[in-house]
Amino acid sequence: MPMIRMSVLYWSYFAIFGVLFPYAGRYFHAYGFNFEQIGWIMACVTGANLFAPFIIARLSDITGQRVILARISIVCLLFALFLLKPTMGIGYVMMMALLIGMALSMALPQFEAIAMQVLGEDKHKYGLIRMWGTLGFLSTVWITGAVLAQFGVDWFRYGLMALVAFLLVITFWIPKLAVVEDTVVHAKTSGLERLKIPVIVLVFVVMLLNQAALAPYNIFADLYWQQWGFSSGTIGTLLALAAIAEAALMAVIPILLKRGGYYPLVVISLILAISRWLIMALVPDNMALLVIAQVIHAFSFGAMHGTAIYLVAHLFAKRHQGMGQSLYVSIVAGGGLILGNLVSGYLWDDGSGAKGVFLLAATSCTLSLILVVLFLKPQQLKSHFLS
Repeated sequence: MPMIRMSVLYWSYFAIFGVLFPYAGRYFHAYGFNFEQIGWIMACVTGANLFAPFIIARLSDITGQRVILARISIVCLLFALFLLKPTMGIGYVMMMALLIGMALSMALPQFEAIAMQVLGEDKHKYGLIRMWGTLGFLSTVWITGAVLAQFGVDWFRYGLMALVAFLLVITFWIPKLAVVEDTVVHAKTSGLERLKIPVIVLVFVVMLLNQAALAPYNIFADLYWQQWGFSSGTIGTLLALAAIAEAALMAVIPILLKRGGYYPLVVISLILAISRWLIMALVPDNMALLVIAQVIHAFSFGAMHGTAIYLVAHLFAKRHQGMGQSLYVSIVAGGGLILGNLVSGYLWDDGSGAKGVFLLAATSCTLSLILVVLFLKPQQLKSHFLS
């Protein structure tokens, strides 16, 4: 029953992302914002990850009240979306985007830490819960494109508000999962001391580089494919295909992690990610190759994210899971996406710089792969596992 509840929670949370990231570019572009401005707006959303998770991370580890703290974050998210008015200008929109990002990034580490508590010794089964998050993303990404085309871009904000309200309701279904078994109320350590270990820092760097490579896809894929003449329906199908592939792989990641461990999964995923961004850069009008590229999303995001959560859960003590997951959200989702958003927004130049942006994404994944092969083999990392 706890896993079912967490699965519903993940569906609800990531359904929000199925609207927010694929279609934010279309929404703000319709209100007259240029590509560089859109890059700055989305950098505010993702940049909040750099600091916002820590606002409640230590408090959640001390008190164990993860659900209540996440619920407060979701209320703040609903308030920020209500106040979002693109006609107020770029400064105001960036401020609201920052608030939206803060609320999202404060809630997620709490959900991840709760999931780890639910799973206990079966942390490799995280993919079975996260799979439902992907299905939530899929459900909304598939529908939203058609809704916006039929009813107008204002339904972007209306849809987000409805999904956030639903998520808030769902959090009241899981109050009993907030118990933290290993909490020490006045713990002398916070978990940050784990960053003194070089290989643990490298885990975050590897994931950061991969996440930075995903940024231009997250915010510009919709507009990019529109420029190449694809219809809204086709674009929605391509985006949904990525989510379908991700969900399918998430279902078997527990088996892959248990049998082969993290290392081969990460290496294969990064090799495929390099291929994906090369396809986006060099043959963006080839439907057959685009289908392959979208299937690879299962590895370039799904496998990498699932493995990262698995590693963080093992590299941090039970009482520091809130801090460990906050560090992941901050360094990877925050640092990686803000870097990718700013660079891609600056270089995109109304689409003429798209090729260079995706080639840069392939380069980022190549660097990540080199670091894994050289420094993150199992014999170099597993000695630092705490669980």
